[in-house]
Amino acid sequence: MCVSEEDYGIQDEFENGEEQTKKNDSVRVEKFTANVENFLEILVEEEGKKEVDEGEDEDELIDSDYEPSDDEIVVDKGKSPNNVTQKIKKTDKDIMSLILSVTWRIQCSRLVKTLNNTHTCGRVFKNKNVTAKWLAEKFEKKWKTDPYWSRASFAQEVRDTTVGDVSLSIYYRARKLALKKIYGSLKEQYSLLWDYCEELKTSNPGTTVFMQCNSEKGYPEFERLYVCLAACKLGFLAGCRPLVGLDGCHIKGHHQGQLLAAVGIDGNNSFFPVAYAVVESENKDSWNWFLGFLKDDLNIQDNSRIFWMSDKQKGLIEAIKICFEGSAHRFCVRHLYNHFKKEFKGLVLKQVVWRAARATTIHRFEAEMEKLKGLNVDAYKWLDAKDPKTWTRSHFQPNPICDMLLNNMCESFNSAILEARDKPILTLLETIRRYIMVRLVMKKESISKWNHDIAPRIFKILENNKSHALQCIPEYCGDGKFEVRCYFGDRYCVDLNTKTCSCRRWQLTGIPCSHGISCMEDRDINPELLVHECYNKTTYLKIYGYVVNPLNDPEAWRKTSLDPPRAPPFRTLPGRPKKLRTMEPGEVEVPGGRTVKMRRVQEVKTCSICGKQNHNKKGCPKREQQPPIESKSITTIKKKKENKKDKMRRDIGIKVLDKHTGTSKEKREGNEKEKNKENVI
Repeated sequence: MCVSEEDYGIQDEFENGEEQTKKNDSVRVEKFTANVENFLEILVEEEGKKEVDEGEDEDELIDSDYEPSDDEIVVDKGKSPNNVTQKIKKTDKDIMSLILSVTWRIQCSRLVKTLNNTHTCGRVFKNKNVTAKWLAEKFEKKWKTDPYWSRASFAQEVRDTTVGDVSLSIYYRARKLALKKIYGSLKEQYSLLWDYCEELKTSNPGTTVFMQCNSEKGYPEFERLYVCLAACKLGFLAGCRPLVGLDGCHIKGHHQGQLLAAVGIDGNNSFFPVAYAVVESENKDSWNWFLGFLKDDLNIQDNSRIFWMSDKQKGLIEAIKICFEGSAHRFCVRHLYNHFKKEFKGLVLKQVVWRAARATTIHRFEAEMEKLKGLNVDAYKWLDAKDPKTWTRSHFQPNPICDMLLNNMCESFNSAILEARDKPILTLLETIRRYIMVRLVMKKESISKWNHDIAPRIFKILENNKSHALQCIPEYCGDGKFEVRCYFGDRYCVDLNTKTCSCRRWQLTGIPCSHGISCMEDRDINPELLVHECYNKTTYLKIYGYVVNPLNDPEAWRKTSLDPPRAPPFRTLPGRPKKLRTMEPGEVEVPGGRTVKMRRVQEVKTCSICGKQNHNKKGCPKREQQPPIESKSITTIKKKKENKKDKMRRDIGIKVLDKHTGTSKEKREGNEKEKNKENVI
């Protein structure tokens, strides 16, 4: 294809001598580049028309990875077919070559003289310029909004935007560089801990922050950090019930450790964070250190007025006995049953154990234990050895006004801060603080949506008790006392003046039971008026009436004169690092809704040869002593198979025909019987 000068407006600016040529060289190149781009646009539109004019010899070709020298000019991508990089090369004879791929080439000298419009190479996705450093800078904002950006999504994004493939190592290196720039290095975060503690105390007066370092190596090394925000401390003392759940969870970051937490319960049966701490490990010493600060913050003078619930963490039982001698300690029934079912399995045993835990009276508890004894004596002995004050409602004290059997408040808090547990130390602490700050405000604003003077969850429980009250028949005895008979034969005593019932549900929860509600309806009393004050709107406002004040940027923090602590040594544990905890046989899902394969629970093996347990017949030592089994002939096996098929056909109603005669087998068998009778006669 030939194109004239008039078509593209290329003017000769190189006829006035060498000096004029040097001055206008840059102008000439810019105009030529623009004209070549216009030509390429027309070329793409007329891709079907390929006319090639023979011209001067071709110059040396340049591949796609070629870097332009000083006498070359690079044209933007996208103007040529297949989106290949364009380069314009100047020659001594004022000839410019535009090279697009291995064979595609255009050669010009004022006019287009040579064009080879044949492409032999495809798109190349191996780009050496797509490095981890470059990717970290380009996708920094994306990683800031989504630190858990998956490798597959990242690779697809890079392939679509930068035309390059990304290996697994480049992905991890780029992610590490990006997160380091976002959160800062581990060394920087540990060096700011003293300043962070001072800023937290200054911005939130009354907050308790204590950091412990180990100086045995000649420099301060981080060991523990305790935080109790003033809003959490005052809110718990203002209206929360005196029941505190204790739990610990693993920190999943570069430096391992444990996160200890103390969680209360508010008037809507939701968890209320009280204090948290980062320690090196979960043991008796760390729990004793944590509970010592917690006792001072909550101003606990009488140990009998505080109640604890836990999952039997390492060293926690001994630490509570030391710091809070005489206080009641409850255990999570779910964890208790998980240990129970390791030795005693079965749905019937499970139902009996949970009925015994939910029993609110001693005589019902003893009845369930007798049922368990009749089912399995060993299971009864195992459960009877546990103190009933720690796991069954029948022996709970009514003081905390809570009948919870599970430590769900701590589990909910650990699930809420799950994303923070794999962050560096300072980011972890700040994520938890911001979560508590936002949660307190959201809970306070949610009160405007209440339709009643009591909390929504408590109102649902009350409505459920009202439906069961229809099965109760109260008889007034005077002085606010009633005798209540149920349709199933049970009888209870209710006293409206003392807000008690012989079933003990009212005393344990502070919510009128179905027997008490039937008595209130008999006297035209609104049950909401006799609900405990800890569930009221005014008490709820007292709990969430405090706020966590915001913090300034780290650059504005007041610098302390203390030596910055160093990160604790990294301990390499055997095996692959775990991100998820070990699942129990009864669990189906992990946090986030992702299903997992349940672990197989092996039953006790019993050998079919010797009758002993813990091995099967394959590994039995008496297997060699057994006589060899006589092999059956092939014809016998075939006959059995044919007889089995024939029986199945007869059951369906299909006649079975003989292979040789074609008659039914029933008819043939009948004929044989008649012949045998004749022979006998």
